[in-house]
Amino acid sequence: VMVGAVDLLIQHEKPREAQLLMLNKIKAAGGRIIRIVRALRTFARQGEHDPKGPVSLLTLVEGTLDFCSQRFAVEGIELDVRVAPELRLFCRELEISQVLVNLLNNAFDATLLVRGKKVTLDATVAGDKVEIRVTNPGEIPPEVCERLFQPFFTTKEVGKGTGLGLNISRRIAQEHGGTLSFTQGSGQVCFKLTLPLA
Repeated sequence: VMVGAVDLLIQHEKPREAQLLMLNKIKAAGGRIIRIVRALRTFARQGEHDPKGPVSLLTLVEGTLDFCSQRFAVEGIELDVRVAPELRLFCRELEISQVLVNLLNNAFDATLLVRGKKVTLDATVAGDKVEIRVTNPGEIPPEVCERLFQPFFTTKEVGKGTGLGLNISRRIAQEHGGTLSFTQGSGQVCFKLTLPLA
């Protein structure tokens, strides 16, 4: 995007008009690259030794989306995020971001297999906990439900999944004093992550 924008900026007959448009595109693309690089640096290290602390859920979600939302856009899958800005978790930010990436990527893969084109991430307060839900169209067969959180179990093609994502995500939730579970019905699958409020 940046290289193409610079070329157009150089060749355009009306430089002043083109400059503003192209420079804004360059700025937006550069900002996205910076966020992705930061996310990759963060994900390249382990977070289990980080101290727990208060974290804005919306900020955490926005950082997570920088890492995985492009896949949704390319396939035309709507990602509907509903998180109140005042919600705060008491957690290790990196680990919870890893859980959300896993849930969103699983929802993406499941949505590709059906005609639905929308994945929802929403959050509500339940007592002293925050419930974060990732919902996608589809259905999980009963024989798969029984093994969903088992280590090394996967329904994905060879080379596309390790079968560890949900198992590790549940362990992270439990280490935070929370839970990870799922429900389904009416053609929808919902994974629910429950974590302590800050």
